[in-house]
Amino acid sequence: MLTSVFSKAILDRSRAAGIAIGMVAFYGAIAIFAYNGFGDSMTELFENMPDALRAVYGTSDGTPIGMAIGAIYAIIAPAVVLVFTIGGGTYSAVGEESNGTLDLLLSNPLSRGSVALWKWLVAVIGAVVIAVATWLSVLAAVAILGEESAGRDLAALTVMLIGFGLMMGAFAMALSAWTGKGSLGTGVTAAIAAASWLITTVFAVNPTFETISKFTPWYLYDGTDPIVNGISWWALAISVGLAIVFTVVTPIGLKRRDLKG
Repeated sequence: MLTSVFSKAILDRSRAAGIAIGMVAFYGAIAIFAYNGFGDSMTELFENMPDALRAVYGTSDGTPIGMAIGAIYAIIAPAVVLVFTIGGGTYSAVGEESNGTLDLLLSNPLSRGSVALWKWLVAVIGAVVIAVATWLSVLAAVAILGEESAGRDLAALTVMLIGFGLMMGAFAMALSAWTGKGSLGTGVTAAIAAASWLITTVFAVNPTFETISKFTPWYLYDGTDPIVNGISWWALAISVGLAIVFTVVTPIGLKRRDLKG
């Protein structure tokens, strides 16, 4: 029975995963080719940008390819991964409840907690596949252009992206499970992600926000410059650790609401 729940979750999320993979692969490749096509004019534009705008690109070597990779991993890939994991987390916790199919599902010998965890496992697998697809599409585009990716640790950045996405998705799942409101889980998590991005990139050029920026979820993802320094094991441990904690408390929140009801 649990296997069938897992299979159903795969079917339910396969379309979203396919769209997400297509988006990161297509837009990632387009960004690489487009930025490279602008050549030196893109480099000059980057050098003349205000500090806040340059910070959006993360750690960039100032080359067109470096800027494209920065844009992909600072904007496109995180947005797609977050939409998938936050949506997957909310769906895992209250999707069947919101669709009115929970009673039918629970007529089988299943607990709400086990159903949520199996569905979340599908979201975890999907997030990994999307992040890896981003990495491979960037490598392929760079290779087609005959450029080198040496000096850019894209694998490390991809791993950090996975940890970040799972942390935020698991938080959305836990919040939805404890409140019974998927919109609240999605909205609050998305707001936290957006605010942490702004604080850690655009606002961090201001000394007032520089210290605060080191205590945001986004900093755990990109604040240690993994594309240059490799995987930050302490930041990854915090991201994955929080994802595990949020996952563990999800069934507790569902059971609590069942008992109150």
